[in-house]
Amino acid sequence: MYRFGDDTINHTIEITNISPTIFCYLLKYMYGRKVSENKMKSHAKEIIDMADRFGVCGLKLEVEACLVKTTTFTVENVMDHLHFADMKNCALLKEAILDNKVEVITKSWITTSVVVICTSMD
Repeated sequence: MYRFGDDTINHTIEITNISPTIFCYLLKYMYGRKVSENKMKSHAKEIIDMADRFGVCGLKLEVEACLVKTTTFTVENVMDHLHFADMKNCALLKEAILDNKVEVITKSWITTSVVVICTSMD
């Protein structure tokens, strides 16, 4: 425990399981600077994970909104995104996935049905 005026204690705090680059985004945000949309897009899940871990709700919501805006949900990725949204309690992402899930499943079903019909006609 640190006591005021006690300089014999090591003042280093180790933060594990996070890259320095991602942590830098957190520090920038906390000091009033913006994280660019390109960085949000390329590191969205890592930033959301870190913001969730440290309770930085504003950053988490901004990155979540960016992820929703820039992600195309497909049959291949929709369950991965839904699982992540559920783990990190990302309500906006969940809503976007569930809104698009019916459309993605319908497209998948139509595509599969067309392929089955076409192959059965041969």
